[in-house]
Amino acid sequence: MNDDHSRTESADDSAPQTENTAGIPEPSGEEPENTAGTTTDGAAPEPTAEKPDDAPESQEPPEPETPKKRRRPGKKRIPVGVRVILTIFIILALIIGGAAAFASVPVYIELGDEPSLGVFGKNGMLGAVCEPETDILALDTSTLSRNQVPVRFFGFLPWKLNVVVRDTTPPEVTARQLSVMNGMEPDPSEFALSCADMTPVTFEFASAPDFSTDGEHTATLSASDTSGNKTDVTVNYTVTSETVGLRYELGTTADEILSDLKAKFTDIGEVTVDSLDDTVCGDYISRAENDGVLSLFRITISDTLPPDATAKDTELLVGDVIEAASFLSALTDQSEVSVTTDEAIDFDTPGSGTAKLRATDAWGNSTDIEAAYHIHTAVRDVTIEAGTTADQLTSMLFPEPDEGLPTPTPENPDMVPRLPVGENTVMYVCELDKIPFTVNVIDTVPPVLEVKDTELAKGVAADPSAFVVSCIDATDVTFSFETMPDTSVTGESAVTIIATDGGGNRTSATAKLTVVYDTIPPVISGVKDLYSYEGDTIAYRAGVSAVDETDGKVSFYVDTSAVKPYTAGKYRITYTAVDSHGNRAVETATVTVRKVTEEVLNAKADKILKDILTAGMTDREKAKAIYDWCRENLKYSTVTSYLMGNYVKAAYSGYRLHYGNCYTYYAVARSLLSRAGITNMMIQRNDPNKPHYWNLVKIGGSWYHFDTCPQPAPYNDGCFLLTDAEVAAYSKNKQKGYYSFNRAYYPATP
Repeated sequence: MNDDHSRTESADDSAPQTENTAGIPEPSGEEPENTAGTTTDGAAPEPTAEKPDDAPESQEPPEPETPKKRRRPGKKRIPVGVRVILTIFIILALIIGGAAAFASVPVYIELGDEPSLGVFGKNGMLGAVCEPETDILALDTSTLSRNQVPVRFFGFLPWKLNVVVRDTTPPEVTARQLSVMNGMEPDPSEFALSCADMTPVTFEFASAPDFSTDGEHTATLSASDTSGNKTDVTVNYTVTSETVGLRYELGTTADEILSDLKAKFTDIGEVTVDSLDDTVCGDYISRAENDGVLSLFRITISDTLPPDATAKDTELLVGDVIEAASFLSALTDQSEVSVTTDEAIDFDTPGSGTAKLRATDAWGNSTDIEAAYHIHTAVRDVTIEAGTTADQLTSMLFPEPDEGLPTPTPENPDMVPRLPVGENTVMYVCELDKIPFTVNVIDTVPPVLEVKDTELAKGVAADPSAFVVSCIDATDVTFSFETMPDTSVTGESAVTIIATDGGGNRTSATAKLTVVYDTIPPVISGVKDLYSYEGDTIAYRAGVSAVDETDGKVSFYVDTSAVKPYTAGKYRITYTAVDSHGNRAVETATVTVRKVTEEVLNAKADKILKDILTAGMTDREKAKAIYDWCRENLKYSTVTSYLMGNYVKAAYSGYRLHYGNCYTYYAVARSLLSRAGITNMMIQRNDPNKPHYWNLVKIGGSWYHFDTCPQPAPYNDGCFLLTDAEVAAYSKNKQKGYYSFNRAYYPATP
C-alpha cells in the first residue's frame, strides 16, 4: 500500500495547494468521504483489529468497516519531517525577531562608568546569545556619545547594538561665601568653591542678586551641566562699601601693586589680581580667600600724569617739513602720545619762530611746550673740487645769507680741504642746532710729482715710493712703476714713476736706478745681557730678530758654548746673522748666572705660602696645606737626580720646573715647612742602592713621617703624619722595605 493512502489528510482548506498535473478536474462543492481516521460526527473512531491471514473465520457478522476519508483530488499531504522543520524555523524566527527588537532598544551607560553592554552583559543567557565583536572595555565613556557596537546573535547573525553614553547625574557643588565691593557684579561661578561633574558646568543665579546694598545677603546658585542636569544651592555674600586707596597710577608695576595690596589686606589671605596688565588703564578684580570666604574688590589703574616732554630747538632749510614731534628731544609717558602744534608753521619762508606744541597722551593728559626754530635759505648739496677751503664751501652753500639769521659755519673747517673724492656729509653749526649738508668732492687736478735717482742692491725689489722726493695733491696719492725694473742685473737704467690721485689723475716722472752688489749686512735687533740663577733655562732668542735689506727677515745663530748654566759666573754669548750674499752681522752679550741662595729660595716659598696659608691655621693645618700643594704641583721625574745632596738647588729646581725625584720633593717640602715655622728634618732609606728621601715633621711636640713623593702604584696611599708603626706596616704589607730606615738616627714617633 502506498504511504500517501495510509495518512490522514488535513481538512483545513488553507493547506497548501498543489498543481493538478494529471488534468483531472477537481470536484467543487463536494464533501470528501470519511477516511478511516475520522467519523461523520467528528467523534473518535473505534479501534479495529486487523485479522491475520491464518485466523479462523468468526461466526459473528463482521463489524461494519469505518469509511476512510478520501483524499481530495490534486492535494498532497505535507510530510511530518517538513512540518517539524518549518515549526523550528518559525520558532527561531520569532526568537531572533524578538531578540532583534530587544536589541534595537539602546543600552545606556552612565558617563564615566566602566563600559558594559547593560543587560546583555549582566544576564548570562542574553550574554551568551549576544556576543560583541570588539572589546567593549575600549569604549570611551568619558564623553557623551552614541555608539554602534558590532555583535553577533547566536554566533552567526550580525547586528549593530546601540550603546549610548549619557549623563543623568547632576553636578556636585560646594558653595563658598563671598565678600564683594558695592557695585561689583561677580560671576556666578565665583560662588562655587568646587564643582564635580563629568561635563562642563555653567552657573547662573536663579534670581538677580543685590550687589548694590551693603550688608549680608543670600542667593540661589544654579549649576547646570551639558546634559541639563541641574543643582541649586543657597549661597551667602556680604556687600561692603568701596575700599579707598585702590587706585594706582599707570606705570606702577604689577609687583608693586601686589605688594601694596598684600600690605593693605594682611587679614584676608593671599591676594591675587585677575589678568593684571600694568600697561593698560582700567578696572581689575582682586581676590583673596581666607577661611572659606572669597573677598572680591576692585582696583583701578589710571593715568593722571601728563607726558614729560623736552623741547629741541631746530635748524631747518627752506622746504624742510617735519612733524611736530621732531621739535622734541625727549618724550616720556606710560601711554601713546600725540604731538600737535596750535599754529601751522610756514616751512617755505626763511626766518625764525617758535613752535607751540601740545603733547597729549592716550588718556587725555597733556603738556604744553615751546621750541624755537630757524629756517635758512641754502643749497642742499654741492659739488666741489678737492682742496676747496671751508670758506669757499660756506659761500657755495649759503650764497645769500638770510637777514636776521647768523650764517652757519663748518663743524670741522680743517677737514674740508682734505675731504676724499666722493660723497661726504659735512656738519654745519648754527645758533640752535646743526645742519648736515651733502658735499660731493671731485678731483680733476693731477698731482705735482718730484723724483730722485736711487741706488739698490742686486736682487732687492724696487719700491716706487723710494724714488719720490715730493708729491703735491689735494687727495691721497699712490705710486707705481710704468714698467717694473729688473734688479737682478747690476747697472743703470731709467725708470718711470707714476703718481695717481684719488680722482684718478696721473702724473709721471723719470729717474735713474743703479743696481749694485749687496754689501750691507743684516741688522740684529734685541740683543741684551741676560741674567739667570743656577739651573735656570736661559731664553737666548727671546726678543731677538735679524732683518736684511735685501732678504728681509733672516735666521741667526747663537753661540752659547761658553755658558755653564748650573755654575754661577759671567759668560759671553755671540749672535751671528748672514744674508744670502754672505754679508755677516755679529752681536755679543753677557750671561750672568747667579748663585741660588737661601734668600732666593725663601722668596719662592713665601710667595706660595701666601696663597695656601691663612691666619689662625694650626701647625697641623699648615702641614696639610703644604703636603697638598706638593702632591698637586710636583710631578715625579728622575731627570733631576744629579741634584741629590744639594738641598738649595734641588728645591729651586722643583719650584721652577715643577718636577723632580724624591729628593726634589723632600727639598721643596723642607723649604715650605721651614718658612711656615714647622720644625722638620730629612730622613732616608737605609738601602744605599735604592735611595729614598722624605721628611720628619714635629707637630704638637711629636715627630711624624711626612712624604710628599708619590708612592709606587698600586699602593700610592700617601704619607701624611704617619707613625713609625704605620710606615713599618706599609713597608711590610705593601711595598717591602719602602720606609726602612735606621731608627737609631731619628727621633721616634708616638
